[in-house]
Amino acid sequence: MKFELLDYLNKNFKDDILSPALFYNWDIGIRFELGSPYRGTENPEYFIKLRERAVKIFEFVFEENDDLFVIVNSFEAVEPYEVFNQGEGVFPKYIKNKNDAGQVVCVKEEKNFEEEGDLSSISYQHCLKCKRDDIDYSRIFEALANRDFFREPYISDGVYFANVSQDIIFHMYDDRGLDVVAKNKENLQKLYLIFNNWILDYDRKQIDETFKLG
Repeated sequence: MKFELLDYLNKNFKDDILSPALFYNWDIGIRFELGSPYRGTENPEYFIKLRERAVKIFEFVFEENDDLFVIVNSFEAVEPYEVFNQGEGVFPKYIKNKNDAGQVVCVKEEKNFEEEGDLSSISYQHCLKCKRDDIDYSRIFEALANRDFFREPYISDGVYFANVSQDIIFHMYDDRGLDVVAKNKENLQKLYLIFNNWILDYDRKQIDETFKLG
Protein backbone atom coordinates (compact mmCIF):
# COMPACT_ATOMS: atom_id res chain seq x y z
CA MET A 1 0.00 0.00 0.00
CA LYS A 2 2.93 2.33 0.66
CA PHE A 3 3.92 2.46 -2.98
CA GLU A 4 0.28 2.42 -4.10
CA LEU A 5 -0.35 5.70 -2.24
CA LEU A 6 2.86 7.32 -3.48
CA ASP A 7 2.16 6.24 -7.05
CA TYR A 8 -1.38 7.58 -6.83
CA LEU A 9 -0.27 10.98 -5.53
CA ASN A 10 2.54 11.30 -8.07
CA LYS A 11 0.25 10.36 -10.95
CA ASN A 12 -2.72 12.55 -10.01
CA PHE A 13 -1.36 15.31 -7.77
CA LYS A 14 2.18 15.56 -6.37
CA ASP A 15 3.93 13.62 -3.64
CA ASP A 16 4.25 16.58 -1.24
CA ILE A 17 0.68 17.85 -1.52
CA LEU A 18 -0.34 16.45 1.88
CA SER A 19 0.77 19.33 4.06
CA PRO A 20 -1.03 22.17 5.89
CA ALA A 21 -2.85 24.74 3.79
CA LEU A 22 -3.82 22.06 1.25
CA PHE A 23 -5.84 24.66 -0.68
CA TYR A 24 -2.67 26.61 -1.48
CA ASN A 25 -0.76 23.48 -2.51
CA TRP A 26 -2.89 22.87 -5.61
CA ASP A 27 -4.49 24.97 -8.36
CA ILE A 28 -7.96 23.40 -8.23
CA GLY A 29 -9.64 23.60 -4.83
CA ILE A 30 -12.21 25.11 -2.51
CA ARG A 31 -11.71 26.40 1.03
CA PHE A 32 -14.81 26.20 3.23
CA GLU A 33 -15.55 28.01 6.47
CA LEU A 34 -16.81 25.78 9.28
CA GLY A 35 -16.84 27.78 12.51
CA SER A 36 -17.70 31.43 12.85
CA PRO A 37 -14.94 34.05 13.23
CA TYR A 38 -15.64 33.94 16.96
CA ARG A 39 -14.21 30.78 18.47
CA GLY A 40 -15.46 30.01 21.97
CA THR A 41 -15.73 26.84 24.02
CA GLU A 42 -18.60 28.06 26.18
CA ASN A 43 -21.15 27.47 23.40
CA PRO A 44 -21.55 23.75 22.60
CA GLU A 45 -23.65 24.61 19.55
CA TYR A 46 -20.54 26.09 17.91
CA PHE A 47 -18.84 22.67 17.78
CA ILE A 48 -22.01 20.78 16.88
CA LYS A 49 -22.81 22.99 13.89
CA LEU A 50 -19.30 23.02 12.45
CA ARG A 51 -19.05 19.23 12.69
CA GLU A 52 -22.42 18.90 10.92
CA ARG A 53 -21.15 21.15 8.15
CA ALA A 54 -17.93 19.11 7.78
CA VAL A 55 -19.91 15.86 7.61
CA LYS A 56 -22.26 17.22 4.91
CA ILE A 57 -19.35 18.28 2.72
CA PHE A 58 -17.48 15.02 3.31
CA GLU A 59 -20.48 12.82 2.48
CA PHE A 60 -21.10 14.82 -0.67
CA VAL A 61 -17.49 14.32 -1.79
CA PHE A 62 -17.14 10.69 -0.66
CA GLU A 63 -19.80 8.23 -1.69
CA GLU A 64 -20.33 5.03 0.26
CA ASN A 65 -18.53 2.72 -2.18
CA ASP A 66 -15.67 5.03 -3.14
CA ASP A 67 -12.15 3.78 -2.51
CA LEU A 68 -10.15 6.10 -0.30
CA PHE A 69 -6.88 6.50 1.50
CA VAL A 70 -6.93 7.86 5.04
CA ILE A 71 -3.52 9.47 5.57
CA VAL A 72 -2.29 10.69 8.95
CA ASN A 73 0.76 12.91 9.42
CA SER A 74 2.08 12.81 12.98
CA PHE A 75 5.26 13.25 14.97
CA GLU A 76 6.72 11.83 18.14
CA ALA A 77 8.92 13.97 20.39
CA VAL A 78 12.15 12.48 21.71
CA GLU A 79 13.31 13.10 25.28
CA PRO A 80 14.31 15.52 26.70
CA TYR A 81 12.37 17.76 24.29
CA GLU A 82 8.96 18.71 25.59
CA VAL A 83 5.93 19.38 23.42
CA PHE A 84 2.26 20.01 23.97
CA ASN A 85 0.07 17.00 24.52
CA GLN A 86 -0.44 15.51 21.08
CA GLY A 87 -3.93 14.18 21.76
CA GLU A 88 -5.28 10.89 20.47
CA GLY A 89 -3.89 8.82 17.64
CA VAL A 90 -6.22 8.34 14.67
CA PHE A 91 -5.22 4.71 14.12
CA PRO A 92 -6.68 2.46 15.40
CA LYS A 93 -9.11 4.44 17.59
CA TYR A 94 -11.29 5.74 14.77
CA ILE A 95 -11.36 2.57 12.66
CA LYS A 96 -14.77 0.93 12.99
CA ASN A 97 -13.57 -2.58 12.16
CA LYS A 98 -10.60 -3.16 14.45
CA ASN A 99 -9.38 -5.95 12.17
CA ASP A 100 -8.54 -3.24 9.65
CA ALA A 101 -5.98 -1.76 12.05
CA GLY A 102 -3.51 -4.37 10.83
CA GLN A 103 -3.79 -2.90 7.33
CA VAL A 104 -2.34 0.48 8.38
CA VAL A 105 1.12 1.00 6.89
CA CYS A 106 3.87 3.53 7.50
CA VAL A 107 4.50 5.43 4.27
CA LYS A 108 7.20 7.84 5.47
CA GLU A 109 9.45 8.24 8.49
CA GLU A 110 11.71 11.26 8.90
CA LYS A 111 14.03 12.14 11.78
CA ASN A 112 14.22 15.79 12.85
CA PHE A 113 17.38 17.21 14.43
CA GLU A 114 18.29 20.32 16.40
CA GLU A 115 21.04 22.63 15.19
CA GLU A 116 23.42 20.93 17.59
CA GLY A 117 22.70 17.62 15.89
CA ASP A 118 20.51 16.14 18.61
CA LEU A 119 17.47 14.13 17.56
CA SER A 120 14.36 16.06 18.64
CA SER A 121 11.44 14.24 17.00
CA ILE A 122 10.39 11.75 14.37
CA SER A 123 7.73 12.57 11.76
CA TYR A 124 5.50 9.80 10.45
CA GLN A 125 2.97 9.33 7.69
CA HIS A 126 0.62 6.36 8.02
CA CYS A 127 -2.22 5.35 5.73
CA LEU A 128 -5.15 2.97 5.44
CA LYS A 129 -7.01 2.09 2.26
CA CYS A 130 -10.71 1.52 2.93
CA LYS A 131 -14.27 2.57 2.16
CA ARG A 132 -15.93 5.70 3.53
CA ASP A 133 -17.92 4.01 6.27
CA ASP A 134 -14.99 1.92 7.53
CA ILE A 135 -13.73 5.00 9.38
CA ASP A 136 -15.56 7.07 11.99
CA TYR A 137 -15.10 10.35 10.16
CA SER A 138 -17.71 12.25 12.17
CA ARG A 139 -15.81 11.67 15.41
CA ILE A 140 -12.55 12.52 13.65
CA PHE A 141 -14.03 15.90 12.71
CA GLU A 142 -15.16 16.38 16.30
CA ALA A 143 -11.64 15.70 17.56
CA LEU A 144 -10.05 17.97 14.94
CA ALA A 145 -12.42 20.79 15.92
CA ASN A 146 -11.23 20.45 19.52
CA ARG A 147 -7.52 20.55 18.73
CA ASP A 148 -6.86 24.20 19.62
CA PHE A 149 -8.95 24.05 22.79
CA PHE A 150 -7.66 20.75 24.28
CA ARG A 151 -11.22 19.59 24.70
CA GLU A 152 -11.69 15.83 24.75
CA PRO A 153 -11.40 14.15 22.39
CA TYR A 154 -8.85 16.00 20.26
CA ILE A 155 -6.42 15.18 17.47
CA SER A 156 -3.38 17.27 16.68
CA ASP A 157 -2.21 15.11 13.74
CA GLY A 158 -2.89 16.10 10.16
CA VAL A 159 -5.63 13.90 8.69
CA TYR A 160 -6.19 13.71 4.92
CA PHE A 161 -8.79 11.74 2.97
CA ALA A 162 -7.92 10.94 -0.66
CA ASN A 163 -10.83 9.76 -2.81
CA VAL A 164 -9.21 7.38 -5.30
CA SER A 165 -12.48 6.89 -7.20
CA GLN A 166 -12.96 10.61 -7.89
CA ASP A 167 -9.43 12.04 -7.48
CA ILE A 168 -10.36 14.40 -4.66
CA ILE A 169 -8.47 15.17 -1.43
CA PHE A 170 -10.21 16.45 1.72
CA HIS A 171 -8.51 18.05 4.73
CA MET A 172 -10.13 19.64 7.78
CA TYR A 173 -7.41 21.70 9.44
CA ASP A 174 -9.27 22.73 12.62
CA ASP A 175 -12.58 24.21 13.78
CA ARG A 176 -12.25 27.14 11.37
CA GLY A 177 -12.43 25.30 8.07
CA LEU A 178 -11.51 22.62 5.58
CA ASP A 179 -9.98 22.30 2.12
CA VAL A 180 -11.08 20.17 -0.83
CA VAL A 181 -8.86 19.85 -3.91
CA ALA A 182 -9.28 17.78 -7.08
CA LYS A 183 -7.35 16.60 -10.10
CA ASN A 184 -9.96 18.12 -12.43
CA LYS A 185 -12.19 21.16 -12.02
CA GLU A 186 -15.25 19.17 -13.13
CA ASN A 187 -14.94 16.93 -10.06
CA LEU A 188 -15.67 19.89 -7.76
CA GLN A 189 -18.13 21.89 -9.89
CA LYS A 190 -21.27 20.58 -8.13
CA LEU A 191 -19.64 21.00 -4.74
CA TYR A 192 -18.87 24.62 -5.61
CA LEU A 193 -22.47 25.29 -6.65
CA ILE A 194 -24.32 23.47 -3.88
CA PHE A 195 -22.19 24.64 -0.95
CA ASN A 196 -21.32 28.06 -2.33
CA ASN A 197 -22.60 29.91 0.73
CA TRP A 198 -20.05 28.11 2.92
CA ILE A 199 -16.99 29.16 0.90
CA LEU A 200 -14.49 31.17 2.93
CA ASP A 201 -14.85 34.79 1.81
CA TYR A 202 -11.13 35.48 2.13
CA ASP A 203 -10.41 33.11 -0.80
CA ARG A 204 -13.72 33.49 -2.64
CA LYS A 205 -12.34 35.61 -5.50
CA GLN A 206 -9.73 32.99 -6.40
CA ILE A 207 -12.25 30.16 -6.07
CA ASP A 208 -14.87 31.93 -8.19
CA GLU A 209 -12.30 32.50 -10.93
CA THR A 210 -11.47 28.80 -10.93
CA PHE A 211 -15.05 27.52 -11.09
CA LYS A 212 -16.92 30.23 -12.98
CA LEU A 213 -18.99 28.91 -15.85
CA GLY A 214 -18.71 30.04 -19.42
